[in-house]
Amino acid sequence: EQFSVFTKGGTVLWSQELEEGFKDFAGINTLIQKVFLGERSGETSFQFLYDASKYFLKWAFNNELGLIFVAVYPAILNSQSM
Repeated sequence: EQFSVFTKGGTVLWSQELEEGFKDFAGINTLIQKVFLGERSGETSFQFLYDASKYFLKWAFNNELGLIFVAVYPAILNSQSM
């Protein structure tokens, strides 16, 4: 539904929404608050509820470039949710 690239400082460099109406960054903002600022950055996925639908957020760091890559997708696509 969404893929974003941003710096560790929080600047969004690129973002692509794959679903119409999914243009806000609520999932990514929650990820930053609860995982990155909550010092749970060792995790690699996060479940998020958005408009009564479950989504998973997965991310990867590129420490050399100081970038974070985040993918947001429906929980139904995650084998752990079945």
